[in-house]
Amino acid sequence: KELHKRSRHPKFKKKYKVTNWKEYEQSLFNRGSLTLGILPLVINSWGIVLNRFTELEGFRSELVV
Repeated sequence: KELHKRSRHPKFKKKYKVTNWKEYEQSLFNRGSLTLGILPLVINSWGIVLNRFTELEGFRSELVV
């Protein structure tokens, strides 16, 4: 087998060593975050849709979906 495709016994697995703790801690903090980019046009459209259809139960605009 090629060297990079060889299986290695877990007992001899190379341990990961953290060298930059500040970056590592920040990555743990950011692991659960999610960032979405939404255009202002879409946000404005949501306001119009929600104002018109707040009485309708279960209404979803195609733009929102």
